[in-house]
Amino acid sequence: MNSYKHIPIWENSQRTKDLCKFRDDVVLFFRNSEYLGVGIGRVENDQAREVRQRLNLTRVEVHRFIEAAGIAPIVTWTPPPNIGGYVKEIDVVLNLFELRQFQIPTTGLIDFIEMAIGVYLSDRKAAWRRTVNPLWWLWRGFLWSFQIPFFFLGSVGFNVTRAEERGWGKWVRLLTVVAEVLTILYLMGWLPAAKTLLGIK
Repeated sequence: MNSYKHIPIWENSQRTKDLCKFRDDVVLFFRNSEYLGVGIGRVENDQAREVRQRLNLTRVEVHRFIEAAGIAPIVTWTPPPNIGGYVKEIDVVLNLFELRQFQIPTTGLIDFIEMAIGVYLSDRKAAWRRTVNPLWWLWRGFLWSFQIPFFFLGSVGFNVTRAEERGWGKWVRLLTVVAEVLTILYLMGWLPAAKTLLGIK
């Protein structure tokens, strides 16, 4: 997912709206449910069950929005001495329904969401400038074209993420860049001059 620094204004606005909605749903869920302890779990009324469904449908995407804002919604949990065990890194978004059993306050989750909202709101003017800048769109198209070989590999069943990380994936990306540069030079009529400059016959 693109960083908040590399999205147009409408995507900035949509992410902000979705984060605000998610925050409101989190508050609504915990107001309409109660944690009764280990072995019993959380008791939810009808409204809480309805909100839980919305949270389950959106929390993975919201988690990506938060990470794209440069925020890692992670807290370090240390087990009580009388229980013992290992220190854990808890993702408060993906584990929002288990916060109480780790004795993590709901406000910790809400703080992360609101920090992400703040990042997107503070970047709104910059998002407007990007959106109306034709050079930014040209650059976006140029970067997007690097992904074309990997889109093809994904369509025939390859693991695209793994392919991009491996050495041969980097070679594919490099060859794509070279092909694009040569195509641009050819279309602009600059290819003969470039070949002369590089000493290529």
